Amino acid sequence: QGARVSRSATETEIKKAHKKLAIKYHPDKNPSKDAQDKFVEIVHAYEVLSDPEKRRNYDQTGFSDPKEAASRGYGGGHHNHFRFQKGQHFSWDSEGDFFNRGPYGGYHQQPPPDPIPSATATLTGRNFEQQVLKSNIAWIIEVYHDGSEECKRAASSWEQAAKSLEDMARFGRVNYQRERTLSAKLAPKNAVLAALGGALQAVSPYDLPVVVGIRADCSSISCVKRLRDPLRTDNVLRFASEKVLKLDGVPQHTKATLKPDFLDIAPSHKVKMIAFTPRHGEATPLLRYFATEFRRHIEFARVLYKPSEGMHWQRTLGVTSAPAVVLVREGVPDHVVHGTLSRNDLHALLKTHMLP
Repeated sequence: QGARVSRSATETEIKKAHKKLAIKYHPDKNPSKDAQDKFVEIVHAYEVLSDPEKRRNYDQTGFSDPKEAASRGYGGGHHNHFRFQKGQHFSWDSEGDFFNRGPYGGYHQQPPPDPIPSATATLTGRNFEQQVLKSNIAWIIEVYHDGSEECKRAASSWEQAAKSLEDMARFGRVNYQRERTLSAKLAPKNAVLAALGGALQAVSPYDLPVVVGIRADCSSISCVKRLRDPLRTDNVLRFASEKVLKLDGVPQHTKATLKPDFLDIAPSHKVKMIAFTPRHGEATPLLRYFATEFRRHIEFARVLYKPSEGMHWQRTLGVTSAPAVVLVREGVPDHVVHGTLSRNDLHALLKTHMLP
């Protein structure tokens, strides 16, 4: 059962309710997996209820900080949607969010939001260290809230990014509602304060989703990298390639530059690999991944295939369409493969043709 105090509760009544729950959920005395998260919420709840100004702001807007309330459009205390109705109570509910609020604050009762489905891993405070920090594998992690419209809109982009980076990095999600402590560690409201050892506080749910990356050689939360761009597939792929996986770039060449700036100057002890693409864009993470893996044996380049240059590419390299891959090796005929290659097929092709 939760502890309830009325809207007109005295400081003594609030302190008594807080003490009761703080003892119940203190991590040193409560072994349950949710105890630490609930204890953090209890402390935050007490900070609001015991401060007259914060309590008044929260009553009027659903936020203890008036600046945050104003930024969300709840200034002036005129939004009855967030006010107490007659007979309502402040509530610390052991089964859900504190203050008897909806997913984003306010005191109205709401049914729990439908979960956002995902094929990616579920990460919790209990499995995070073993599954992530001790895995020696790169991770891309989303902190999300089931009630967030932004998280819902970004869901398909998240799944697509996870599929695109399959076998290069693992993807997992942290549920903001259930994992407050872990969310605060991965997505602190004040990163500088957190880095200096200050009190951890998670970002507002309005700022979700938050995407972070952890390198394969990282064994501490302190080396987490955060995506500063919106959660879109292209942003996640670029972030993962550059900040987390640290993949080599693949230079783009044209009809005018490929021979003098690549084929003629690439080291003779390396095979030259040219990827012809049908569309403008950045090098795919897969191409960059292999450029990194085979950097000692193969030099990589890419070319945007233009039908107007088709005769030139057919005459010089045997390429008639895109996508296509050309492997150039001194003393043997060029090897050309047209069509889209799977990860395994491309890997096998590179292994077969690389110089020892």
